[in-house]
Amino acid sequence: MRLLTIYLAFMGYPLGVVLSGGSVRGSAHVGFLKRMNELGFKPDIISGSSAGAMVGAFCAAGKTIDEMMDFFRNTSLFRYNSINPLTPGIFDTAKYESIFQNFLPPTFEELQIPLIIATTNIEKGDAEYFSSGDLYKPLLASCAIPFVFAPIEMNGYLHVDGGVLDNFPVEQLVGKCDKIIGSFLGSPGAVDRKSVSSKIKITSRANELLMYAASRLKFPLTDCTIEHPLMEFGYFDQKKMDDIYQVGYEFCLKEMKADILEPAS
Repeated sequence: MRLLTIYLAFMGYPLGVVLSGGSVRGSAHVGFLKRMNELGFKPDIISGSSAGAMVGAFCAAGKTIDEMMDFFRNTSLFRYNSINPLTPGIFDTAKYESIFQNFLPPTFEELQIPLIIATTNIEKGDAEYFSSGDLYKPLLASCAIPFVFAPIEMNGYLHVDGGVLDNFPVEQLVGKCDKIIGSFLGSPGAVDRKSVSSKIKITSRANELLMYAASRLKFPLTDCTIEHPLMEFGYFDQKKMDDIYQVGYEFCLKEMKADILEPAS
């Protein structure tokens, strides 16, 4: 498998997939991958941020659609034993590392598909990308939403959610793939007055618009980007995970055809 990865890296990858962040909305990425499987395709390389990094890691490890969904259904985002008032986040992100040990290999090199994970170096103010060495820390860092989850220290610096600076890490695939397909977890769309009726709601809405504006500029770098219609779902509503997955899959059922994924002639 490692020799195949080296060969593909030298020759180029037929199909690259970029998966955006979006917290529990990430289950729509699983629907995207299911539709891709039905059409007879799988990614040759994956680049992901936050929830996209998480789904990408499971896909790269060779997990089935059912195995991915079982993990997400049965893994709580907010665990009481991970609350730590001494860390710069409500939850101590490092305590989540153990949940991966029975599901993912410890290093990038042991994955079946090459994976690139985006994080934000909160001290340097730069987006950083990981594709070799330890897998768990970059994965946790990429999902470490500021204030909610504490940063992860890597290479002497603190890292947080990749979506802060790069929620759609497509540049990491440009020039390496014959075709690039993106899965983006929902354009913001219009909302009613009740959706911006408090300080927290307005702040959340502003951040969502800012992140979408930055990501949308990069959609032309893909051959096709699927924008899942997920406005009705919150970022932390884990109880709606199966509904989000179904919406993502059904949308891809309409929008994704084999010709989108086939290599350019």
